[in-house]
Parts: sequence; structure tokens; C-alpha cells
Amino acid sequence: MHFALPTRGNYRSSPFLTNSVSRSYIPRGLHRPLCVFALFLVALFVLLRTLSGGGRPADAPRTVMVLVLNRTDHSSEHIKRIIENRQEYAKAHGRPSCW
Repeated sequence: MHFALPTRGNYRSSPFLTNSVSRSYIPRGLHRPLCVFALFLVALFVLLRTLSGGGRPADAPRTVMVLVLNRTDHSSEHIKRIIENRQEYAKAHGRPSCW
């Protein structure tokens, strides 16, 4: 026999309730302490990174560009264009040229 209205009681008749099983692997009371601990670790890393400096001597250049050419496989004009391009690049970026 069919009824017009469901019976009183639990209207959630599904055996697979979404809130009945916790899907988190972290216990309920540890979410906030773990977030605070993670924030502390990030802040500590940033602080140590800032205090340690760049990790290089003060007079060392910021970049070193090395150009290796195989002069036997390329024409002299091609090599000349590459060297001119590298000299223009060094001049545009304020770097000394060694050629």
C-alpha cells in the first residue's frame, strides 16, 4: 500500500549519508594547530632566507654568461653575428664584455 506522505522519523533514508563519515584524515581538533604550525614554518623559512643573504660574495657578479662556439661547424660570418649579438646584449644590460 502506498502512502501520500513519508512516515515520521528519519527523512534521510539513504544508507550513504554524506555527513555520517568523516572524510578527513586529520582529527577534528588538529586542523587549527596544524595550520598555525604550517604558517610558523613558512614564516621561519622566509625569515632565515632573508637573514642569510644572497649566498654569494658582495663583489661577485649577479650573472655569468658563457658562450661556447664550435668554430669548425659554422661559418665565420655566423660566428661574428653571434659574438656581436652577445656584445650588444652585455652592453644593453650593463655587463662587461670579454671579447
